[in-house]
Amino acid sequence: MAVDSEEQTQERNERISLRIVGVCFLVLAAYIAYKSLSDLIGRRAPERSVPGIVLAAVSLIVVPMLSHAKKDVGRKLGNGAMSAHGQADFCVYLSAVLLVGLLFHAVLRPDCRPH
Repeated sequence: MAVDSEEQTQERNERISLRIVGVCFLVLAAYIAYKSLSDLIGRRAPERSVPGIVLAAVSLIVVPMLSHAKKDVGRKLGNGAMSAHGQADFCVYLSAVLLVGLLFHAVLRPDCRPH
């Protein structure tokens, strides 16, 4: 009985967590769409983003560590899906591309002044 209760609680918590993450992604997507459209309509050039550069650099360090920890947990639990690494590797790739793009933009756009 206790095992069933723990499993049900774990599944419920997982569903709640997934919903929270999903809502956060939807809110973020809506904000990005709004900001992008308003800047496009207002003909505003993109600015340097020091917080964006820092966040991309931090994610380039943190995501591989999280990926490694996730693989270890997946291996210990015998969960093949959890120990798969493709998604996390793709996130590292995206963080690297983002960081390079932000750095190029910051260096090559001298008319773009940080605020």
